[in-house]
Amino acid sequence: MRDNILAIRDWLIAPIRWSAPHVAIAVIYFALGRFSLTLAFQHANISPVWPPTGFALGVLVLFGRRYAIAVAIGAFAVMLSTGRSVPASAFVGLGNALEAFTGCWLLQRITREEGLFSRARNTAWFLACGVLLCTTVSATIGVTALSAAGTAPWSQYFGFWRTWWLGDAMGALVVAPFLICWLEWSSIRVHPAGVGVNL
Repeated sequence: MRDNILAIRDWLIAPIRWSAPHVAIAVIYFALGRFSLTLAFQHANISPVWPPTGFALGVLVLFGRRYAIAVAIGAFAVMLSTGRSVPASAFVGLGNALEAFTGCWLLQRITREEGLFSRARNTAWFLACGVLLCTTVSATIGVTALSAAGTAPWSQYFGFWRTWWLGDAMGALVVAPFLICWLEWSSIRVHPAGVGVNL
């Protein structure tokens, strides 16, 4: 009888354990995104500095790629809150999640079990993949989605793309290392699915 009660309890608690961190990540991403949009000047949905990119990359690197869905939900909510259509918001959310997922996957493949910032070579790979390369994913998908939805003129596509990419790159460059190193210094144990940070 006791075993059955414990099994039922675990069955009821399991969804909460799974959803709680996803909800927290999505909410933080949303808050960072709303703040970042106050800095936008070229387009209401394109900020020259986008800290959520660094937050998302740091979270996935530390705790695993499964949290990409939370990033997608947070980014979707940010765009939807600005009055964008559901399809456009969904594509922007997908692009931001793919950006963080791709960056995390590449860094895991390259650094293996080494600390992400433990060697100069790994730091260089972070700059190349996490900051410069993967940020093109979100910029391309996001600007294309806004242009296709009619909220950004195609004639300014490359100007918007450059601003989006630079904003994401700045966010990844500043926030991701800070988040990873702060957790390292705080001696918080991370999920083994993430890249090791020599905790």
